[in-house]
Amino acid sequence: MANYQNPDKDVIDVSNMVNPADLRIPTQSNLPGPEQEPEYLEDIKLGKKYETRLNLSPDEIKWLNTFYCFRNAFNSIEGCEIAIVKLFLLTVKALNKRLKKEESSLEQEITRIREKSLQSPEYFIGYDNMYIQQAAEAEAFYTIYKKAEAIVRTAWGHKRKISSEYTSYSTPAKDQFNSKLGPLVDEIVAYLQPTIGKTDEQIELELNAATTTRWKDRMNEITAAYSKDKTVEELYRLGTQNLRNPARENIYYEAARFLAPYDKPETLKFYLHYIYHDLKSPKFDQKELNKSIQKKLFTDESQLAEFLTIVNGLIKDQNLVRALIQVDKICQPKRRRIELDHEQIQMVTEAHSITVETLNGYLQEEEVIFIPEPEKEPLPESATPLSPLQVEFLKLFPDDYQVSASDVEAFALGKGLFKNQLLDSINETCYEVLDDVLIEEDDDQYTINVNYYTQILS
Repeated sequence: MANYQNPDKDVIDVSNMVNPADLRIPTQSNLPGPEQEPEYLEDIKLGKKYETRLNLSPDEIKWLNTFYCFRNAFNSIEGCEIAIVKLFLLTVKALNKRLKKEESSLEQEITRIREKSLQSPEYFIGYDNMYIQQAAEAEAFYTIYKKAEAIVRTAWGHKRKISSEYTSYSTPAKDQFNSKLGPLVDEIVAYLQPTIGKTDEQIELELNAATTTRWKDRMNEITAAYSKDKTVEELYRLGTQNLRNPARENIYYEAARFLAPYDKPETLKFYLHYIYHDLKSPKFDQKELNKSIQKKLFTDESQLAEFLTIVNGLIKDQNLVRALIQVDKICQPKRRRIELDHEQIQMVTEAHSITVETLNGYLQEEEVIFIPEPEKEPLPESATPLSPLQVEFLKLFPDDYQVSASDVEAFALGKGLFKNQLLDSINETCYEVLDDVLIEEDDDQYTINVNYYTQILS
């Protein structure tokens, strides 16, 4: 309860609890500026970290050391961070080259941002101008890094988004970046996306562990492009790439469901993989394949019962290799056992012998008559292989065996044909007999070989 008669008794004396120096508004002198940064902070900067490993140039080291990179689940993966750094450096170089074509440079644009940052003094009371400008420059380079990271995330199927906007208390500095550098960076990182390349197995392991549902997109890609030779291999590889994914068993279950119409042995094997990894998960679900899939896989209840025996054995001893070998055996076609009746075989053999003897007797008694094959009469040959229309056309040629192109075209049109259609049909027919063409084009006239003409119409 407050003491209204002596209010000073309710005042807490903090003179011995707080150092007055700690209550001062920070200034550049007591902030860790670049020249005062502790060594451990310098070591975590990307330029320092990758100077030797990526063989960075002095400019590249400077760009990367301009900002501190905040860690997240994606860029904490080394392979992802390296890809982001490489794309960041390519983007900065391309950006500088682009600006020079526009009679500017990255250095000039950064200087403008630094100058604009000083136009918001209400947010930086107590900070000196150098610190404010360095913060604005660092944010500019860090924004380029974030935009590069966003592109790498997209390329590698990491759906968690990050903000890649320029964040600053200085509105003028933000507007300056967004008016010039921002759009150019967006354009350049999108253009450079093909340079990112593909993930390796280690990166896949890390990404799938970070996002436990990431495998679904990859499975959709695999199943959409089904191939008898490749799909099974790709599905097993997907399972391996999710070695550290706690939801790994679902990959094998969905693979089994997909393969049921295509590959019975692999369907059963994937289901056994599902059971095995489900046993390793925190909760054993033991989802069954639905009835329609079971009908596709098993011809009768005995086959289903045999497979369930293998499943129960796997649950009991967790020996996946043994279960897979057993599945191979039940998938082999069962050979029907045939029992021979030897008495019946003997009876048929004796009856067959009697039949053969009887037929031999008939063949020896009968006279074989040979009927001569009638001789084929030769077919009458046509006097000419040409049609009446084609013969009529050839008779247009006078004694010099030349006809103008206009006369040929007039004749063809009169018969409802094209000129080339008529000439080609004649030459093709004659070629079978003459082994050469009959009519040849000579400027605006057509000529025929006299000897060929006589031979074809004789």
